[in-house]
Amino acid sequence: IKDTRRKCTLERGGVSRLKKSKLTLEERIQKARDFLQKNMFMRVPDYVRLTGLSQTTASQELRKLALDPSSGITSRGQRSQKYYVLR
Repeated sequence: IKDTRRKCTLERGGVSRLKKSKLTLEERIQKARDFLQKNMFMRVPDYVRLTGLSQTTASQELRKLALDPSSGITSRGQRSQKYYVLR
């Protein structure tokens, strides 16, 4: 390891791979509600396409929305079979 460290110079990459949505939280919630009025249910990949968020961020945000009764969105199913519907 020491020999390799002497021969190499490591640098951090400058590229950020985080995706941030240009929409506000309220706009994302409204888009989700509109989607759910046209479709019976929504999965995380649908929300990713709607909002431009990363898969992880979209999943976390949907979980929070499902816990908040004022969002109008709730979840059904478990783990990989989880989907979201209007309350």
